[in-house]
Amino acid sequence: MITRTGSSLAALEAHIRWRTENRSGIRQQLVKMNLPYLLWRHNLRILFAFCAVSFFMAGVFSRPIIGKITPPPEIVISPRTTQFASQNRFDLILFGDSLTDHGRWSELLDCKIANRGIGRETVKSAKLRSDVIPEDAPIFVMLGINDLLQGRDVQEIIKDYDDILVAWHGRKVIVTSVVGRADLEIEKFNDALKTLAQQRGAEFLNLSDVLGYPLEHSYDGIHLTFEGYQLWSSEISAFLTKTTGGTCRTVSSE
Repeated sequence: MITRTGSSLAALEAHIRWRTENRSGIRQQLVKMNLPYLLWRHNLRILFAFCAVSFFMAGVFSRPIIGKITPPPEIVISPRTTQFASQNRFDLILFGDSLTDHGRWSELLDCKIANRGIGRETVKSAKLRSDVIPEDAPIFVMLGINDLLQGRDVQEIIKDYDDILVAWHGRKVIVTSVVGRADLEIEKFNDALKTLAQQRGAEFLNLSDVLGYPLEHSYDGIHLTFEGYQLWSSEISAFLTKTTGGTCRTVSSE
């Protein structure tokens, strides 16, 4: 029994001595291999991997959602305004935001049209260019949907709209209702807009009668399909014929 115990102790001492010698060897090898450099390189790889994952996740979560309309900035200054100083003679002036800008009006109406639409335009930003407009021709103006998307108060928008109509005093102006989604204050805004037009001696064209409310002829609840533009252009032609005797006829699609 004593011998067996002595053998066990001897074996344990030998094992401890082997581990100590082995650790010393490993330590010497790490020193030879420049351990600080290895640790720095290892940490650098971890940093690169973290940055790559971070950039990837940022790209995923920052992508726009298809079909979602984001509110435009409050003031938009477009370089297109530098092209609006022309004083050529036109039969019709269309002043507005992207709904006006996107219209292929030369394929819809048989007359000379000045398209003064700018994408993402608000009533507030439109005031900055309301004086840069050709003379004589009737002005059809449609503005306000982007202000509503921003959540602006209706009366604040109407006040800015009034400034534009005052700047156009003495001109033939046709104020056009806005169209869009049911979750916006479109009916309230159009009612206030109609009252303003009457106060300023302007005509009022209600597109909701033909385009529907909520907007029916649309691909995103805000912007029009080509069928929507056809209906809009027909209303413009009929309105001009009735009020001014104009000859801006719709182009046949046949």
